[in-house]
Amino acid sequence: MAGLPLVGDEFAGYRVRSVLGRGGMSVVYQAENLRLSSVIALKVLAPELATDDVFRARFLEESRIAASLNHPNVIPIYDMGSQDELLYIAMRYVSGTDMRQMIKKRGRILPATALFLVGQAARALDAAHRQGLVHRDVKPGNLLIERGIDEADPDHVYLADFGITKHAMSRSGLTSTGQFLGTIDYVAPEQIRGMSVLGLAHHGTAMPTMSAKPKPKKPTESALMKALVVTNRSNEAQGLLPPSTCKQDSQIQVTCTAPATGISAVVFQTFPNLTALYAAYMDKVSSLNSGQFKQNFNDCESQVTYGEVAWNHLFQHRKIYTVDQMTNTGFTDDKAAGRVFCNYTQGLEYMVWTQNDGHVMGVVAGPVHGDVWNWWVAIHHNIGLGGSMNMNMNPTPSASMSSMSTMGG
Repeated sequence: MAGLPLVGDEFAGYRVRSVLGRGGMSVVYQAENLRLSSVIALKVLAPELATDDVFRARFLEESRIAASLNHPNVIPIYDMGSQDELLYIAMRYVSGTDMRQMIKKRGRILPATALFLVGQAARALDAAHRQGLVHRDVKPGNLLIERGIDEADPDHVYLADFGITKHAMSRSGLTSTGQFLGTIDYVAPEQIRGMSVLGLAHHGTAMPTMSAKPKPKKPTESALMKALVVTNRSNEAQGLLPPSTCKQDSQIQVTCTAPATGISAVVFQTFPNLTALYAAYMDKVSSLNSGQFKQNFNDCESQVTYGEVAWNHLFQHRKIYTVDQMTNTGFTDDKAAGRVFCNYTQGLEYMVWTQNDGHVMGVVAGPVHGDVWNWWVAIHHNIGLGGSMNMNMNPTPSASMSSMSTMGG
């Protein structure tokens, strides 16, 4: 594997000018965009991180989501990707300082100044949390401060280092290989313990002294988990969602790892109402579609890998209903019971779907579209939650998977 670039090297279309900072996970350079002759900050992650396939896929996906965060206090990301087996992010170069250096130089910051600066960072975090992202490493060094000229042009804060963000739907601050991500001085206690990470727990809370470990309590089986157990027993879905492969992350979320051949992972989540359900659906679809949400442009079929459409339990996929219509509580199930999006991206086929009954959203991924699509067809009609059970709703008792493929799933 190639080593980190050196000053003077050309890397991913950029010429490295100088080293701005080094950490355990990355090196940040000042670099020149050779196409635009502009100065940028280039962050290159440590070589060993790129060998972790799960981290690599998550980093690329979540960097795309972070790049879509259009907020004045989020550092703009211009480019990201892989070069010479190294992961990198190109972002705005801030010529000022950061809060760590400011505190080190001044010794203390006046309360009014601290409130003004931290308030900008908090707005950036709020914007990220609305997109389902939790920043793993909020600390003074990641609050970049571009110095203003006067009161009319005050100091401006950028929250940086979104490359190690995580989805709120994921569980802990560890990678699949057990590698810890974050800075120990500022990490939330529940992240250290490997517990569920909530958005408000990552605003730089210091680690408290833990004299005794609390005894873990076995969570009560949620309605969602119970519904998925029943789904696995249905005629069509039997054996495709074994309970042994599923983990209850919380009362509203279940993650199933490799539940069937060709399926990498599935995440199920419930929401309090249709508005919240479809807001989350649109956010997730956008994250898998270059930051854009398009609806009713194509059907997801056995041979069609890219589309978004409504579905119902009569095995019809209709392009005439919109998300706005389906968010209305008066919308009937016979028109559309949910929506589905499919796209092949980052080496995986993703399907994201909703079910109005129970306000359920599912996200499934696998390397082959056919495997993912067939699994989804068998599963999505049979999740009985929040309404009548949808079991055995085939047009005829003898309807097979191939006939479902013809009808749309």
